[in-house]
Amino acid sequence: MIKKLFILILVITRITSYAQENHTVPLTPLQEVKELAFTQNNFEGAIELMTEYIKLEPSNSDYQTMLFNLYKWNGNYEMAEQRLDVLIQNNPLNQEFRNQKLLLLETQNEFGRCLELLDVYLTFSPEDEYLLFRQAYSLSKLNKAEESIVILKKIVKNNSANDEAKYLLNQLMVDK
Repeated sequence: MIKKLFILILVITRITSYAQENHTVPLTPLQEVKELAFTQNNFEGAIELMTEYIKLEPSNSDYQTMLFNLYKWNGNYEMAEQRLDVLIQNNPLNQEFRNQKLLLLETQNEFGRCLELLDVYLTFSPEDEYLLFRQAYSLSKLNKAEESIVILKKIVKNNSANDEAKYLLNQLMVDK
């Protein structure tokens, strides 16, 4: 019985895989946009298509997230930030969006703006190791090594397995 079930699952998987490879199964909107962006290397067309899907379903956060990513991957950080702000506004407790905002600002070397956001975020989660590391990293980029070292020592003391914090701490200590 188990062997027959396994064979049935295997056959269904292969049929589904074959159908998807040959596009006999319609693509979902997200698959269609990814196909356009990555397979056809047409990010502008993918952004335009995703924008149209959002007009049809403006509250779909997966679509909003995809549009943010398309702008980011295409190097249009200003539009990516605008899309991310919409996501954060609609989902203010979503930590992933908050973290993406920090990383996007870091990508643009906007470390002062990162610190401003981190001041707010850390009032709600003062012991959040990820946020503390982002704060230490931003401080280090703004040549505030002493402040960064204090935070990094705290992180490493609480979690000696945090290799990222240990690495940055060692770098700052060598440069000191």
